[in-house]
Amino acid sequence: MNNSFFDFELFAAPDRHTALEKMQGQGQAGVLAVYTFEDDGLKDREYLATILKPKPLEFDLQKDIFFLALQKNEVISAAAIIQKHAPRQILLFGCAPKDLGIRIQLTDYQPVKFQGIGFLKADSLHRIRTDRENNDNRRAGALWVALKELFQ
Repeated sequence: MNNSFFDFELFAAPDRHTALEKMQGQGQAGVLAVYTFEDDGLKDREYLATILKPKPLEFDLQKDIFFLALQKNEVISAAAIIQKHAPRQILLFGCAPKDLGIRIQLTDYQPVKFQGIGFLKADSLHRIRTDRENNDNRRAGALWVALKELFQ
């Protein structure tokens, strides 16, 4: 006998304000960068700053970007961030839109505009960085091309 009232599984929704509390940066350029990390995430954050600094982007991580570091497999709700700060671009490194409560399917390194927001999904910063350190620039190159397209 099934004692459940519902004929489907229920999942607890993440607290909408957790994301706001974890977010860093001033976001003056209207960019939200979300990345997953495995250790302390410091190297990944430094690499993110390196990626976003060169021309034609020239972003300052603290001043221009909202950034959110998530532990691997952490799920949050980005609704409060989108509602409060209205980012124009959202960069996802190592996480899927569904991990943020956003229902859109994205292909890696293919910028997409959805409901007035530019989205870009890519491999984790850790993976892109370590590939690059091992002289494999394919992911870093694909990311650079996609970023230039997203911000043109």
